[in-house]
Amino acid sequence: MDLSHVLQNTLSHEKAVRENAAEELRKLEDSNFRVYATLLAEAVSKKENSDQIKLSAALLFKNGLKAKKVSEKERKARRWCSLENRERVQIKNILLEAARDTSQAVGTGIAQAAESIGSAELQTGGETDIASHLVRIAEKASTASMRKTGIVGLGFLYEENDFDQLESLSGSVLNVVVFGMQDSEAAIRAASVETFRQMIPFIRGNIEKPQERDFVLSVLLGLTKDTAAATRTAALHSFGGIIRKYYEEMGEYLEKGVFEYLFNLVLCSDEHLATESIETWMTVFEVETDKNTLHEETFCLGDTFGERLTERFLFLLCGGIPEESEWCKEMAAAVCLSALLQTVSEGTFKTLKQYIFGFVSGKISSERWEERNAALLSLSAVLDRKASVEEVVSSVPFILQHLRDQSTAVRDTTAWLLGKVYETAGEIPEDVTKSVLAALSSGLGSETAVSTNCAWSLCTVLPAAGEEGMCFIFSAGYELLGKLAEHSGEASNGKIHHLLEHILGELEKEIDANSETERIPGQCSVVSACVSRLGERSFDQIDRTIAVFVSVLGAGRYSADALLSCVTVFATIGEMFIEYADGFLPHLYSEMANAEDCHAQRVAVGLGGDIAGYLGARRLHHTERILSETFCVLQNPDADSSVKPAGIVVIGDIALGVGGGVFKKYLEPTMGTLQGACLLVDPQNEDEEYILELAQTILETFISVVLCFKEGTDRDELVPFLPFIVSFIERLFGSFVLDDVLLRHCGGLLGDVSEFGVRERLGEDWVGALLNTSQGIESQETVNTLQWAARKISQL
Repeated sequence: MDLSHVLQNTLSHEKAVRENAAEELRKLEDSNFRVYATLLAEAVSKKENSDQIKLSAALLFKNGLKAKKVSEKERKARRWCSLENRERVQIKNILLEAARDTSQAVGTGIAQAAESIGSAELQTGGETDIASHLVRIAEKASTASMRKTGIVGLGFLYEENDFDQLESLSGSVLNVVVFGMQDSEAAIRAASVETFRQMIPFIRGNIEKPQERDFVLSVLLGLTKDTAAATRTAALHSFGGIIRKYYEEMGEYLEKGVFEYLFNLVLCSDEHLATESIETWMTVFEVETDKNTLHEETFCLGDTFGERLTERFLFLLCGGIPEESEWCKEMAAAVCLSALLQTVSEGTFKTLKQYIFGFVSGKISSERWEERNAALLSLSAVLDRKASVEEVVSSVPFILQHLRDQSTAVRDTTAWLLGKVYETAGEIPEDVTKSVLAALSSGLGSETAVSTNCAWSLCTVLPAAGEEGMCFIFSAGYELLGKLAEHSGEASNGKIHHLLEHILGELEKEIDANSETERIPGQCSVVSACVSRLGERSFDQIDRTIAVFVSVLGAGRYSADALLSCVTVFATIGEMFIEYADGFLPHLYSEMANAEDCHAQRVAVGLGGDIAGYLGARRLHHTERILSETFCVLQNPDADSSVKPAGIVVIGDIALGVGGGVFKKYLEPTMGTLQGACLLVDPQNEDEEYILELAQTILETFISVVLCFKEGTDRDELVPFLPFIVSFIERLFGSFVLDDVLLRHCGGLLGDVSEFGVRERLGEDWVGALLNTSQGIESQETVNTLQWAARKISQL
């Protein structure tokens, strides 16, 4: 059997070819596993084979020895061990020799295959020489790629097996790994650090020997100065793992200037290394807290470094926590400050508490929101260690005033902190609790982050308020009423209709009084929830509902809330909207042009797309006006970037709604606008999440436009623009790691383009590579789409 040819067929565009190749491999594996394993090892080592075939062979070899089900895993392990020893040695030698000169991906595949051999041999109760093989090539191989494969394979072996099986091997393996961490090749140093991390549970005997311990950890810490940023961070992460596992055994070494070094890393310029150093301190404090949970007057590291670390953590907090950041050094500093205060002795805690209170007093009224926020976060750290009721009560006025802060971030922190006050303290005086409830209730109408923390804090405060807390529930009850309306059963329809009439009446009173009360957003939300829940039963109130929303839009202050409610209401009435178009759309156009309120503009643009779907070609002048306004939004340099994806989607919706015959006159400005948007999809942009969202909306709109013309008589109008679409797909595939949805869109578009008879560029290698990506995709829909596109292109 020419296994290379069979493996190549497993990568074919044709489903039948792939399935036949897979069946051939399965039959060989079942009928003669020795030949199957030998041929796969030879395929990995065959120089003429492409990296794709080599990697496929290595992974098939691994899968021949591995399984998720325990019984199947044991069966495969016994099958391997049933081969004669000389046969297994021969296969191992062929496989590992293939790592001499190969790519990183294939080398990793070989390492996985080697691990599967070792795990199979250990699992059957025997011994394995695979670790010795891997140690030998890691030490003595003539090429860097082979040495790296040996080190990576050892890491996989330690990751997959337990202590008893590998303890005796750890000494020789550790020697190789430590020398690998000092290698001149950056890739070998990085692989060695990762393998060391996997070995941490196995090296107690080495750590207990002071001379050996000091040498190993000095090498590890030395890598925190490596030229590769990822290696620096990984080395420090591994050092933290050593501290967590062997803190008792490290005391003497840690006192030799290591903590001073870690202290200096907190403010280093490498963001990731600084964050990791703070997390390492956090590990120290967690370990020491476990040792000394009662805060007795015993020595701990926080007592030595407490004041200096506190000063540095507060300095970092004053830099501000980046918006939308999931984890950063500033967040780590806030958490670590709390951990520090949990660890130190009572005397040190009192000193640090006074230092932090002085910081809070100096920063709580700062002009910089970052410093005000830092003051609140540092106060939270103090409260985490049970403060007295007097101290908590005295802090509440400082906290409450910042629920009206100009900064959303400060209001968000304030709302969260109020909940922590009540988690920490015992009984708090009634008058203080009333003030807190009032402030939190008013905060429920704020931005999502603030209102969410207000709601969470209310849940914490209300049990302390008794009956007094009930009145504040009603003041914040609009959200609750909306949820009740949304989720109630059929038996409640009459009550919900009555609620709809009542809230509409309240809104009308607010509007007549020219009120700017913060109740209006909640009232709009309840109205839309009632209409959505009642459906046709609410239609007797639709005239009144839309009139109220138009009035709110006219007032201007709560435009976004009114528009969001309109989205729900218009989705409920559907084509009935045509009756209200003339009166409503002028307000919509005004909000679409309002770049000063990006939230309202974004909602307005999305609502415009929904409305265009209701109107279609039946009210073409309105649909065309919505399209024109959308073009203006997309071309407006003052429009926020978050508005653009919504606008791009609208173009595609309108194209599908009116058809190619109508849309062709807008084709040129549409493609010009989309080409401009494509230029924003820049792999150098740090906001990758936004860029990929923008790319997805562009692809979806391309799909809509292509579908709009594909079946009609005007299909030739689109042909001149198709090469640009293909070029954009190529740029995406070459610049980003595409998820299932983006791959499906790219593949589907290529298939659609081929149906226009356009051959240009569809025969290039990258197209085949994209469509072959289906091998690693879990979504069957994506796999089917890519296979369909491959068939379409092959028919050209």
